[in-house]
Amino acid sequence: MPTFAELAETDPTQWLAQARGWERLGRDLGAQAGRLDAAFAPLQGSWAGGDARAAHASRDRLRTELTAAADRSAEAAEVLGRHAGAVLAAQKRLLDAVLSANPATTEVGSDGAVTPRRQMVVPPFLLLVVGLRSFLGDLNRIPREISAALDDAARSDRETAAALAALAPAGPSALVTATAPPEPGTSPAGVRDWWNSLTPTARDRVVAEHPDRVGALDGIPAQARDTANRLRLDAERAQLLRRRTRLRERGDGAAAGHVDELLRGIDALGRRLRAGDPPALLLGFDTEGPGHAIVAAGNPDDADNVVTYVPGTAARLGTVEADLGRADATVAAARAADPRAATAAVTWLGYDTPPDLVRAATTGYATQAAEPLARFQDGLRVTHQGPRAHQTLVGHSYGSTVAGYAARRGGPVADELVLVASPGAGTRHGAADLQMDPAHVWATTAANDPINDFARTDLMGTSAPFAERAMLVHGLDPVHPAFGARVFASDPGSLLPRPDDPATPADESAPIAAHSQYWDEGSRSRDALGRIAVGQAPLG
Repeated sequence: MPTFAELAETDPTQWLAQARGWERLGRDLGAQAGRLDAAFAPLQGSWAGGDARAAHASRDRLRTELTAAADRSAEAAEVLGRHAGAVLAAQKRLLDAVLSANPATTEVGSDGAVTPRRQMVVPPFLLLVVGLRSFLGDLNRIPREISAALDDAARSDRETAAALAALAPAGPSALVTATAPPEPGTSPAGVRDWWNSLTPTARDRVVAEHPDRVGALDGIPAQARDTANRLRLDAERAQLLRRRTRLRERGDGAAAGHVDELLRGIDALGRRLRAGDPPALLLGFDTEGPGHAIVAAGNPDDADNVVTYVPGTAARLGTVEADLGRADATVAAARAADPRAATAAVTWLGYDTPPDLVRAATTGYATQAAEPLARFQDGLRVTHQGPRAHQTLVGHSYGSTVAGYAARRGGPVADELVLVASPGAGTRHGAADLQMDPAHVWATTAANDPINDFARTDLMGTSAPFAERAMLVHGLDPVHPAFGARVFASDPGSLLPRPDDPATPADESAPIAAHSQYWDEGSRSRDALGRIAVGQAPLG
């Protein structure tokens, strides 16, 4: 028997997602049975003897098994869909019972307990008559309805478990079944080898059964990760909507506001996934803490050039739309630089960013993000098809610090490393610390970018002995000659706020607008980023 909280928190769409996976698996198995017959058709009448009879007998057995498995998969889809509907109905019954409580006299706790409201909102002379009568009515009725809803959910659980158990084949199957995905942290090469060992049918099944694991594993092809994460996106949105309703009922405005922000991010992801050029793929997603997302504009597995963009301070799921716009702008600039090449740009918001400038002065966020970013870059390499792609890693603001820490882990994280508006890449000796040829390390900072002041440790150029080396809060300034990067020009940026231009990825009305104008159309920095992405040097 589920508890009140378990039924309230359960997400029925998880069973709908699994049902879709089983339905797709059944279609695939049926199609394979048909292809098996088609493969033998040309041999009909031209191949005889013992070997032919044995081969046809094997075909018949396999076709029978495929057909039976297809039927079981379709039935499993129906069972799971029916269970999702039953649980959803039980949840509605539960919610209706809670909402039917008289708010002036009755409270229903998070565990389903019905108690009198501490201060009944009724006139004193009616308190004993109306208030007590109302509460006693709720006390008699609501627990009954809650118990009935829990019984409905428990009954569906039992019936679904029994129906699925009855569908299991009696004996060993010759079909390849999916195994559980590798553990998080497995090397991308190891994940790729596991994925390649699965049949197409087994891959469909593992995506349907483990979308959370598949969607987060570096080393699985982008299209499969996208399929898994879209299933999770729909389910998470439904769950957040239910959570927001409960929080508002409890009067927890702060927590409800956080959920609102997460929903804005999910809706922004949905808009970009539904439309845009190039089409977007969702390579990672969760709503833990500030929320995270990894989105590719274009398919990195077959692109000639792949750019990974790492945003900085205060970036989170709720603000992801601006970062998606920067990735799209990078693709547009790369196409302008080389129209014949296919370029994909990934927004990698796969880490907890510092929420403010105070915490952006610390290194903990970059230290924790370095390994996941390096592993993601490795994953892009192992899943790429055809000739090796030209990879560029772009870090903006604190994202450049993360990129620098990832580069220092050993082995190049990309063919090109670009540090935009950087407070330092975690180095004291410049590009030489980044495990890369300095000829492929690039940097730019706009003249009016406040990072020039916020991140500097040698204010007024007087802090010996590093005054001439322009030390920033996270190491040597990447645009200083001593760093050794190839510095490219940026437009100076807005000195003062002005009305926002909705056509640009930056918010010109922000007090620090110059810090985010590097991707504005027609800017020198955007053109330079596009040229670097396709393996060309910036102009000027």
